[in-house]
Amino acid sequence: GSEADARRIGVARGISELEQAQGLQSALYSIAEAAHAANDLFGLCQQIHRLVVRWHYAPGFCLALYDTPNQLLNLPYHEQTDRPEPSSLESLARICHTAKSAGQPLLLNSQALSELLGELPSSAGGQQLCWQGVPLYSSQGCIGAVLLKGHGAQARYTEKCFELLQFISRQLVTSIERQRLHARLQHMAQTDELTGLPNRTFLYDRLNGALARVKRSGGALCVIFLDLNKFKQVNDNFGHA
Repeated sequence: GSEADARRIGVARGISELEQAQGLQSALYSIAEAAHAANDLFGLCQQIHRLVVRWHYAPGFCLALYDTPNQLLNLPYHEQTDRPEPSSLESLARICHTAKSAGQPLLLNSQALSELLGELPSSAGGQQLCWQGVPLYSSQGCIGAVLLKGHGAQARYTEKCFELLQFISRQLVTSIERQRLHARLQHMAQTDELTGLPNRTFLYDRLNGALARVKRSGGALCVIFLDLNKFKQVNDNFGHA
């Protein structure tokens, strides 16, 4: 300050970059924590989408998984918080397939989307639309893709956005593989290895579940046993199927 000149001089420093970095770090930690505890893939994607929106403008978030045996691309999660003109699932599937097939991070701006879909995609207020995606890689190879959507001035994604999306893809793959392993182990524990039919463990699991429901609702429970005579001869002559 200067009393003679009756004025005061101040120095201001912007902290937006620091705040942005701290926000990103917080988002990464929360996403990793959510992926570690998740049992439901849709719920995990919903939670990740909410966390991403806090740090970066991303009204659209989509997860696509490739079903190798049937050669189909499924969309277990596709949500848009801004509710623009909805794209058809067929168009969204083509965008996801492109992101998966690229095998690397991909940015589809309005021009690229127009060439891909054969028409100029529209968004809220007619603003420019773009999708940013990265493939999902597991031990079995590329199993799908995860994408973020933006429009208008906010559609200009930075390198940090790609890093965030790649981090999300790794967390999703880890969660998906863990859930698939759990499902395989559960199937092995509740299925007879020779016949492929539900075993005694499966029966006890269903009985316990039924008993628990009866206790909650106060209803009744009936168990029916069916005994087939000479069933072993049927198996020996015609097989288990």
